[in-house]
Amino acid sequence: MDRSTQEIADFGVALNEATLVGIELDPAKRWAGLTLAVLSLPEGGGPQPSDPRIQLILQPVGRLAASLRHGSWDDEHARVEPVDLDRLPAVVAVFDQQPVYHLDLRIWFDDLRISGEA
Repeated sequence: MDRSTQEIADFGVALNEATLVGIELDPAKRWAGLTLAVLSLPEGGGPQPSDPRIQLILQPVGRLAASLRHGSWDDEHARVEPVDLDRLPAVVAVFDQQPVYHLDLRIWFDDLRISGEA
C-alpha cells in the first residue's frame, strides 16, 4: 500500500511516542507482529481510547536485527549485546511497557498492516 509523505511523517511521530508492549515472531512464515500502546485522540476531540494498543503486522520480513545497549543511547562506550530472535520477546517483556530507548530493533519488510482501534 502506498502511503503519502504526510501519513509517513505522522506515523513516525506516533511510533516515536509509542510504547512497545510486545513482539511476536514467526521466522518460518517471515512474519513479525509488534504490539504498541499509542497516544491517540479521536479526530473530533474527546478522551483517549481506554485500550490504546495496536498491532503492526510486518510481512514478509526479510531481515531482523536486535541489540540491547547497556547504557545511554549516546554513550559510545556502552556495552552492546546482540539479541537472538528466540530471546527477543522475553527481552521486550522485561521492559514492562516502559520506554525501551536502549533496545535497537531494525526490521526489513515489504508490507505493513495495522490492527486495533487506538
